[in-house]
Amino acid sequence: MIAYLLRRQLCYDISLHSDIELTKEVFPKIKDKRIIQDSPVYDHISSFAFPEYPVIARQGTERVLGDTRSYAHRIRQNRCLIPVTGTYEHRAIQGWAKKVPYYIWPKDRKMQFLPGLFQIIETTGPAGEKRQSASFGMLTRTANELMANIHNDGEFRHRMPLHLTPELESFWVSEHLTDDDLQVVFDYMLPAEALDCHPVFSIRDKKPRPDGKPKFKFWRYENLPPLGDDKSSESQLSIFNI
Repeated sequence: MIAYLLRRQLCYDISLHSDIELTKEVFPKIKDKRIIQDSPVYDHISSFAFPEYPVIARQGTERVLGDTRSYAHRIRQNRCLIPVTGTYEHRAIQGWAKKVPYYIWPKDRKMQFLPGLFQIIETTGPAGEKRQSASFGMLTRTANELMANIHNDGEFRHRMPLHLTPELESFWVSEHLTDDDLQVVFDYMLPAEALDCHPVFSIRDKKPRPDGKPKFKFWRYENLPPLGDDKSSESQLSIFNI
């Protein structure tokens, strides 16, 4: 599992800078089992640095049903939703020294819920006490036009998180879904027009932005070609110009 996680560098960066209480508005019957009610706000979360809810992998939907030997297939009924306000991805441009980071979010929604699979592991502590640890994996699929233009480089290019409609989000956590039901969800592709995006200063840099704004805010790059045009004749003078 660890080797697979380290190889699959895809969509490991998400954002939750909205109020988690919005989840209760979308799912009024949800049971709030949080120990700490005042949840922090994250404008960027990397799966490798989110210890309270660690992400174990980014799992392609093709393996959940298509590979009966995969771990994802075995836990396919352990379905969950991951509340996010947006995700991050890098875009490669020919002739530029560094990739350009982007923030992507759903239009007309304050929060979205990405489908995932979870696992709960029980271990025994040094005093013999029982301990439980939980982790989850986000599901991905082939990208729509917008995401293909952003996630355009690397071994796993042209992939994106499995974005759903509110109706399909609710359907995903319904009881007693069959494999045919799961396939209906996996086959859905959110239209590019339902997403919005803009470039940002950085994704995983721990230093504050020069302008002091949150990580997900717009950052202007000189000579940035439009999406779909990655063969810019202009060299990247500096990615740090405001």
